[in-house]
Amino acid sequence: MIADPPYGDIASDKHEQFTRAWISKCCSVLNPGASMYVLASVKTQSSIFLACEAAGLTHVNTIIWRHGRHAHPATKRMQGSYDPILLFVNGEGYTLDHGRAGLKSLVDVWDDIPYLRWNNAERNMFYEMTGGARSCNGHPHQKPLALIRRLILLSSKPGDLVLDPFTGSGTTAVACLQCSRAFIGFEKDLAWTSTIKTRLESTAPLDDLMVPRRARNYQKTLLQNLEALLQSDGPLTTRDLSTRLGEPDRGKIRKYLQRLAKSGKVSAQSIGKTQTLWSVVKKQE
Repeated sequence: MIADPPYGDIASDKHEQFTRAWISKCCSVLNPGASMYVLASVKTQSSIFLACEAAGLTHVNTIIWRHGRHAHPATKRMQGSYDPILLFVNGEGYTLDHGRAGLKSLVDVWDDIPYLRWNNAERNMFYEMTGGARSCNGHPHQKPLALIRRLILLSSKPGDLVLDPFTGSGTTAVACLQCSRAFIGFEKDLAWTSTIKTRLESTAPLDDLMVPRRARNYQKTLLQNLEALLQSDGPLTTRDLSTRLGEPDRGKIRKYLQRLAKSGKVSAQSIGKTQTLWSVVKKQE
């Protein structure tokens, strides 16, 4: 289960009651050995922690997602640049597969996935967050697809069922479709229905995006995933593709893109001294 609960729109005196209520209901449907990831904030993590323990869950880790979203000079207080992600499990037998998730080892500090900002022209183009979330054209609290996908790959296998009680704009649903996981989600704000539907209709399964580096077919898989991602979500920059595919080596991404460009499958457009926009070549009818 992956939950990114709201907290800004809920009065502080009612937040603890709300937290206990939704966690209790979700725990009632968790299978033995199931994992629950809760994307929290510094202010809400304590109430979430206590509610999960009261519901009988066991705390395994607190992941520090260091996104640098508010890493700007400040004079009156230290600006936050990370969010905690709490991992609880329902009994024994849970899964944590770092190889499947593209990690070299199980570490609790992640600083390779930046926050997102919607581009005004293309709602499917992501850039590192440089301002407040409400300057975006998308969901004000949307999390990076690469982040949610990593959580899914860490604690589930193809065919497993993932629950998201706060679906928002459908990022968890998209990640599940890409990773061949079943999905159940809930969202009471019907304004996001069309966004979720559009994103799901334009998403195709991409096999296992976070393939282990030791796999013999890594190069072939990465080439296929680059082309498939550009077909479904392009055009994108090298940085975007690196983040979305969980491959931190941008030089390797650029090398493979150039190979695809030589084969006539993708095209490149310079949008600055250091940035190139890659897209799939449209075939003439």
